[in-house]
Amino acid sequence: MKFKSLRIRMAVIFGIGLLSSTGTLILSDLFLTRKLVNAVSTSVRSASADGAQKYLLEQARGITGEMTTELTGLLNIARSLANVLAGTKDQQIQLKISRNQINGILKSLLAKNEKLLGVATCWEPDALDNLDEFYAGTPGHDDTGRFIPYWSRDRKGKIVMKPIRNYENAEKDEHGIRKGAFYLLPRERKRDCIIDPCFYDISGTAVGMVSLIAPIIVSDRFHGMAEADIRLDELQKMVSRAAGNVYGGAGRIAIASYNGILAAASDNADLPGKPLQAWLTGNAADMLKLIRAGKESVTDAGGIIRVVLPLEIGDTGTPWGVIIELPQDAVFSKIHKLEEEMNVRQSRSFWQQLGIGIAIGVAGLFMTIFFSKTITTPIQKVIIGLKESYDRVASGAHRMTSFGQSLAAGASQQAASLEESSSTLEQMDAMTRQNAENAKLANALMQENRQQMRQTSEVMQALKQSMSKISDASTETSEIIRTIDEIAFQTNLLALNAAIEAARAGEAGAGFAVVAEEVRNLAIRSAAAASDTSGRIESTVEKIGNGVALVRKTRTAFSKMASNVEKGTRLVSEIASASEEQAGGISQVNRAVGEMGQITQQNASGAEESASFAHEMTDQAEQMKHFVDELLALIGDRSSGMNS
Repeated sequence: MKFKSLRIRMAVIFGIGLLSSTGTLILSDLFLTRKLVNAVSTSVRSASADGAQKYLLEQARGITGEMTTELTGLLNIARSLANVLAGTKDQQIQLKISRNQINGILKSLLAKNEKLLGVATCWEPDALDNLDEFYAGTPGHDDTGRFIPYWSRDRKGKIVMKPIRNYENAEKDEHGIRKGAFYLLPRERKRDCIIDPCFYDISGTAVGMVSLIAPIIVSDRFHGMAEADIRLDELQKMVSRAAGNVYGGAGRIAIASYNGILAAASDNADLPGKPLQAWLTGNAADMLKLIRAGKESVTDAGGIIRVVLPLEIGDTGTPWGVIIELPQDAVFSKIHKLEEEMNVRQSRSFWQQLGIGIAIGVAGLFMTIFFSKTITTPIQKVIIGLKESYDRVASGAHRMTSFGQSLAAGASQQAASLEESSSTLEQMDAMTRQNAENAKLANALMQENRQQMRQTSEVMQALKQSMSKISDASTETSEIIRTIDEIAFQTNLLALNAAIEAARAGEAGAGFAVVAEEVRNLAIRSAAAASDTSGRIESTVEKIGNGVALVRKTRTAFSKMASNVEKGTRLVSEIASASEEQAGGISQVNRAVGEMGQITQQNASGAEESASFAHEMTDQAEQMKHFVDELLALIGDRSSGMNS
């Protein structure tokens, strides 16, 4: 669809742009909000999972601590009883106590500890007082008379005593536990023991219980054991109470023995005494390995957070395990509600933003229609101004065309004249440059002559100094000859004196006279040679003096020549410098003429371009006329045109 009116076009274009911008902002806000919600949800889930693991670990530690305290306290009762009874077999203590007194102690312990289900002691044959045969078949004894009393409470809470049964029974039950483990195990291990959960007949009722046993050992010999029992119901109450505090009861807790028998299960009171697999959602064998290793464990798999802590009771060496399981849904339930609420708010916000965006788009459309009139009115005024400018532009373009053509013709003639002048100046510049080069060459030669004259002067100076030294050496040599002459004269006198003395001596001095004669002859010859050498040296000194005078005159002549060469060198250097300056000046003039030629050519080119531009301005004026007519048609004003 085409809109001829500018006002309608502006309204449509601005309306579409406004609606597009509003829609883009709404969609962008929706995308960013969704992304933020997902990021927050992921972060909160991760933090909640970590927090839940830490929380469960702390809960498990609290339950483990409570269980450890409870069971260790019962084991301490059994251990204290065993220590007291061991005094009867210790030779250093030699405790004297009867079986009735022991029964009194057991009954008193049970009466003072409400949590105890029962207490007992069981002795090896004739190990207590060697009176088994006397007590055979009496209460608290078997048919052989072994002392095996078990004190417990009946259904009405009354404390009663019965003999222990199956204490030597090695037969295994359905869990693989020996029926007499409560006696056989401490006898074999000779250390404190906690027995796996089991059900024992008390007053005709099968009661779930856990037995804590302390062996009676003296000098590494087993004599019997002391036992303290607790109901499984007590452990069940403890884990049920603790489970109620785990995420509002959403979690569950169990206690498993060293051999994988459940002692308590918060979510099912019928499970104690049954295998761990009956309660556990995972692999019981892996869990049992973890319990026996006595290590803490926190896992998050299969939608369940599981915490396992070891339950160490005294020095039994057979740790139990406290297990807490919590579904992830319980941890994330509040997060699910928060996500749902955020989704509802996001949907509500989207529709609100959409309504606001539509309202803004409609309002913007009406405002665009309203303000488009304020835009088209100034455009009309501009069109009128354009119409008035058209005539002036067209007239100016015609005048500029004629002026540009005449300017181009004059510039072309001037460019030709400048080109001829430039050619002449180039020839002059070449000749001047040649003169400058020749002057430079002459200057270089004069500089070389000047250097050679300076070197020659230096050589003459050195020659003069050498001649002076030779003259001095000759004078010194003459002095030496004179000394030799004097020595020869003195030697001659000494030889004469020696000859006289030899003559006086007669025949005894004949040989000495001959030697004195020879010495005298040598002295005479030395004097003659010294005299001859002295004459020659004096002649040489005279000739050297003449040579020194000639060298002095030669050096003076060379100095004058060097001065003249120096002056000639300066003159040639000044000529070379002037030639270079002249060549540079001519080059500058030549460049200036060249630049004038270029400028003239540019003027000519500019004049031609001005003429062409003026012609184009005429064409543009015609096009402007056409555009003005179209603008008038666009804004819907057809009452006037370029022809009016």
